[in-house]
Amino acid sequence: MRKQTKQEVTTMLKCKEAPGVYKKSSIPQIKSKGQTLNRASRRRYDQMFPGPLPHDLQAEQSVLGAIFFDNDALDKATEIITSHNFYHDAHRKMFLVMEKLRNQNAQIDLVTLIDILLQKGLLDQCGGIPSLLRLTDVTPTAANVCSYARIVKEKALRRSMIKAGYKIISGGFEEKEPADEYIEKAESLVFQVSLANENQNFLPISEVIPSIDSEVFSETERIGIKTYFPDLDRKIGVITNHSIIVISAFTGEGKSTLIWNMVDRFVSRTKRPVFIWSGEMSKEECTLRAVCTRAKVDSTKVLAKTLNHEEKERFRQAEGELYHFLIIIDDTGGITVDELRSKVRRCKSLYPDLAFVVIDNLPLMSYKDADNEAQRIRNTVAELKAFNLQIGVPFFILTQYSYQIRKSANRRPQNDDIIGSSAVMQTATHVWRIFSSNEVTEKYSPHAMGSAFHSDENEVKLLILCKQRYGPLGEIPLLWHKKYTRFGQNWAGEPSARSPFCIMILPSKCRIQSV
Repeated sequence: MRKQTKQEVTTMLKCKEAPGVYKKSSIPQIKSKGQTLNRASRRRYDQMFPGPLPHDLQAEQSVLGAIFFDNDALDKATEIITSHNFYHDAHRKMFLVMEKLRNQNAQIDLVTLIDILLQKGLLDQCGGIPSLLRLTDVTPTAANVCSYARIVKEKALRRSMIKAGYKIISGGFEEKEPADEYIEKAESLVFQVSLANENQNFLPISEVIPSIDSEVFSETERIGIKTYFPDLDRKIGVITNHSIIVISAFTGEGKSTLIWNMVDRFVSRTKRPVFIWSGEMSKEECTLRAVCTRAKVDSTKVLAKTLNHEEKERFRQAEGELYHFLIIIDDTGGITVDELRSKVRRCKSLYPDLAFVVIDNLPLMSYKDADNEAQRIRNTVAELKAFNLQIGVPFFILTQYSYQIRKSANRRPQNDDIIGSSAVMQTATHVWRIFSSNEVTEKYSPHAMGSAFHSDENEVKLLILCKQRYGPLGEIPLLWHKKYTRFGQNWAGEPSARSPFCIMILPSKCRIQSV
């Protein structure tokens, strides 16, 4: 077969398909007793449908072209469409190849796509190189890939409905079955189309019980994750995969430190990866805090370069331990839920054993379609919960109190004081608040906290469990070591977990790379 020139391909793409001219992919593949459309059925089809089935050539091209511009656009597109939603067979094949390249952690561009299509002998079937070059020419921007994908999905649904309708009409003419069976079959055909337009998240309990049974009675130790703070774990048991844990505190009261201490304890024991988005601190600040905390070195002395010999040795040792710890850090400013979703999906594909995701913190995330802060928080929390259910990884979300609330030693902040409290309380599996005051420190005396307590170096902070779906509420005193920004319980009695650990840094344009 002669290869088409670029001019021929361009001319073909610009020409509209004339009514009455049917391509192979335009005709419903309807079979009856192993036979394709007979002459009478073809005549009826021609009378009912004067042109090709609904499709949008430019929308399909724009989806594929957007992926060339930004590979993360593929993650957004796959949430809306599959390869079967494309009208043109060439586009279906290209999309499948792109998905395969993504799963292999390979760059998706014209060169790699052409190479794979050549290896599979599909390049000519996809219109050759000129057809691929055309994709980038017709795509306005990768930012609108979701809009393009929705158009492709809508056209695919219309085609499915037309095909179902044709089967219903043909069955009515053929009169090969009783009327009641014919009606039941027609209802079934329409129902199948409606199922294709939604995610089937409902299941009978009989299908859920086996998965629960296998987890509860398996020989593995966990069916969730632990924080490795002993008193806290005794209260909450374990954190399940679809949990959202919200931690709220005033600025400077230690919510970021608490989550970093949990990450240290967790990863040093389990060796599982963790993803952290930090909107408050840069990747360098996060790493410095992690090293100083683990080395028990005052970070102000590090910045002032006044460490003594012993402290320098501890600092280097902590760096060596942290180096092999698998923590993925991203410090993209004002990240959106779509951007976060894309990055976490990417991370999950690289590290299937991803333990949990940390969002530090919620008010710093961006949301474009919102008129005020309350609506922005509400929409953001709703999308995060939907993503949490989809990906099956716990989310730790850090937030703070409304700016109208002022820190006072005599008043404990309440749940209603949390920014976006209604959305947070409805959505979260756990809600924890951190609170400290002189009264708290006096109540939990040095005898209760252990022999390591010194009032000039430590204070007591309460971790208040104010919502928990699977256990009791309560208060847990935590010892706060001011100099080393570190939480503990009985500081002197807790074993220090020392094991290799690596921090991975993500640039602002998140591209996870192996180290």
